[in-house]
Amino acid sequence: MNNPNDSYQDDLDELLSQVDDLLLRDAPPKAEPQEDEDDFDLSEYAPADSEDDEPVVFQNYSNRYGADIRNYSNGYGTGVRSEEPEKPAQPSIPAYNADFKRPPKETPRREPVREAPRSEYREAPRNEYRDYGEEDYEAERPRSKAAKAAKQEKPKKKRGCCGCGCTTMLAGLAALVLVMVLIFNWVFAMPKSEVSIGDRKRDTATILICGTDWEGARTDTMMLLYLSGSEHKVGLMSLPRDSLTVTSSGSYAKLNSAYGRNGSGAEGMEGLLDYVQEIIGYRPDGYMLIDMDLVPQIVDVMGGVDVDVPMTFDLGGEHLEAGMQHLSGSQVLQLLRYREGYAMQDLDRVAVQRSVISACLDQWFTLSHIKDVATALELVQNNSLTTLNVRNYLWMAKTVLFSLGDISTDTLPGYADYIGDVSYYILDREDVAALINESYNPYEVEIRPDNLKIAG
Repeated sequence: MNNPNDSYQDDLDELLSQVDDLLLRDAPPKAEPQEDEDDFDLSEYAPADSEDDEPVVFQNYSNRYGADIRNYSNGYGTGVRSEEPEKPAQPSIPAYNADFKRPPKETPRREPVREAPRSEYREAPRNEYRDYGEEDYEAERPRSKAAKAAKQEKPKKKRGCCGCGCTTMLAGLAALVLVMVLIFNWVFAMPKSEVSIGDRKRDTATILICGTDWEGARTDTMMLLYLSGSEHKVGLMSLPRDSLTVTSSGSYAKLNSAYGRNGSGAEGMEGLLDYVQEIIGYRPDGYMLIDMDLVPQIVDVMGGVDVDVPMTFDLGGEHLEAGMQHLSGSQVLQLLRYREGYAMQDLDRVAVQRSVISACLDQWFTLSHIKDVATALELVQNNSLTTLNVRNYLWMAKTVLFSLGDISTDTLPGYADYIGDVSYYILDREDVAALINESYNPYEVEIRPDNLKIAG
């Protein structure tokens, strides 16, 4: 027997099928699915056919993102897990997103490239109306920043050896020293003879110092002052007044008469220098003829002088006791003139005169007496016959000041003897040459005995 429900069900299915056909007829054709390049087949990771197979786990551990998120093939993370301890399942699918990649820790950090200031890369504007050829384009085409910086960078001006202006300071100091040297050389002038015998020693000169007798016709006091700034030395050598000389006519004469016999004054001093040149082998660089009456004024200006008086005597109204004492100007004058009581008379007086002048140089030419020395030199300049000027005096004072107390005193070597009825001091040629070369030669040239014109 047929079931009526089955007939009804068949009619309903047929009706639904017709409706579907009508709907699908008017619908647009369905596009065929295209396989994406990045799609990959997961069929091998399909759920296991048996209960013994373990579910496949998809993990993403790149950049520590999603380390704890697991994708289980059996139900998309429904809790089905392996009984083994948690560990990265294999195979794993690495992430390919480069934005989440972190460089290894050992990779050194790259320092940013420092570019030169923009102003250094500024190029000169091109001429818009000029036709550029291939060569122009090659010359004008932009270069790299490094090349531009190397070409356009200008060397910085250095302010000094350490960048703090040392060069400028040293240059200023050098200029100041130069100015001081020029001023020093202008203020201090060494006297220098026009008659030379050869190369001179540096900063060295000799001065002939003379004093007249009572009448002013003879130079009873004659000393050669040796000054050497390079050697820091001062020497004082006495020329005995009775030294034997030979005149142009061939007769004998004493050295102290040369001044008067040649007309006194400047001519007399030049005649005396001629004789001195024959005796010592060179011409002194200058002379000073001091009036003996000027001595008391000079000594009093300097405040007196300490002198060792060799013996007790009375002369010119002055009484002097033997021994070291402080003498005034008038007392010094009488001591310089006294000779009667000495055993050797003139030779002993020469020694006393030399000791007095040496004491004056040693005690007066100090920093504490600078003003007094200037006043005394002015008195000498205005009241004596000399070839020296103020600059020469200043050079002499400076040299004595820096001589460090090294003042030597000597007498021309010789002996006293009579020629006829007249007593003379006869010079020893060999000894004179030796003493000059040792202590009183301002030249590099050695004085030989045969260079000296000494009588006797």
